[in-house]
This record gives sequence, C-alpha cells and structure tokens, in this order.
Amino acid sequence: MDQFFSTQGTASAFVPPMWVYVSAIIVMALEMVFCLKYHDKAWLKKFFWLFQLIQLVILYGFYMVQRISISISLPLYHCRAAMFSLMFMKDSKLKKMFAVIGIFGGLLAIFIPIMDKYAWPHVTLVSFYWGHFALFGNSLLYLLETKKKLSLKEIIGINLLIDVFLALVNELTNGNYGFLRETPLIAGWSFLARLVCVTLFFCLVTYGIQKLTDYLQTRVSV
Repeated sequence: MDQFFSTQGTASAFVPPMWVYVSAIIVMALEMVFCLKYHDKAWLKKFFWLFQLIQLVILYGFYMVQRISISISLPLYHCRAAMFSLMFMKDSKLKKMFAVIGIFGGLLAIFIPIMDKYAWPHVTLVSFYWGHFALFGNSLLYLLETKKKLSLKEIIGINLLIDVFLALVNELTNGNYGFLRETPLIAGWSFLARLVCVTLFFCLVTYGIQKLTDYLQTRVSV
C-alpha cells in the first residue's frame, strides 16, 4: 500500500508489459461493443459515471494529500477536462467537443500509453487505465445520444480557445498542458508553429470522430 501511494519516482516512465497492453486493447474493444449494444440503458450510464467518479476522487485525493505541484495536478489535460465535462456538464456543443476528445484520448492512451515515472503498481498508473476506460465509455454513450452538431467553424474556434487558454496556464504553472510546452515530434519548433499544429491536429481529430460517431448513432438507432 505504501508503494501504491508513494511519491518516490523512478528514473524513467513505466512501460506496460505486453500482457497489459494486449489486455487493455481487449477491454476497450469489449467496452465499445457493450456501449453500442446497451447505449440506451440507464444502468450502463450510471456504471461509467460512478466508475469515473471513484477514479477521480482517488487520484485527486492523492494529489491533494501529497501536495503534488499544480504543473501536473490541475484538471486541465485534455482527457482530464473531458472526464469532468462528461460527468457534470449539461448537453451542449462544448460537452460534445470534450466527448469527442474523450474518444480520441481513450484510444490513444491504450495504444500509445504515456505513463508517469512511478513503479507499478502506483495510484497514478492504475488511474491512467481506469480513468481512460471510464472516459471512453462516458464519451461514447453521450455521443450516441446527443443531437448537438459541431460546425467546422465551431470546431476550429473552440479548439483554438482551449489551446490559447492552456498556453497561458502553462506560462503561469510551468506545466505542459495540451502538450504546448513540449510537443512530441516538433519540440524544436517555435511556440506559434506548435500552437498552430496542435490546434489543427485536434480540429482534424474532432471533425473525423464526429463524422464517425454520427454514423454510429444512425446505425444504433435503426
């Protein structure tokens, strides 16, 4: 239990063994099947909502007790913001934006996990999988029912506002929210170039996933 809540980090980030990687993919696939088949069931929505709530309480309880720096503990990473939005926001275009981000973030976390520098098992590592499974479920269930539609102009505008806000927070906290301080693959580019690239990337992701989930919505409604 001491290791589970330890603040003692490791030299490098945890690398999931192959069995964990494969198991996570299988769980995500089964989760998708369940959501598509039982998307209109109240018990499934309550399950994912509670599943997410427990994960967030444990994770942020750890952050608060251990007084973890706000450069990593604020709920401003795209996926964490999506978790809170899916749980507490009313039906809106902004909530749909975060739900779309939740689909992408959930899949990306499983296929390309970026883990914290702790030894397994640790609360942040367990929370990583737990949280993204719950996020994916909450996001997919919401997208299969909402009637909100995001225009291309709205997609660009909302993503740009989010990224500019995160860039300002990074300056205040020295964090890397939105990967805007240390951007994978293009870390050496200027800030403005990275901001544009990150924003365009999320715009393309948002547009593509919205099209896909809109199609799935018509299929499950047949």
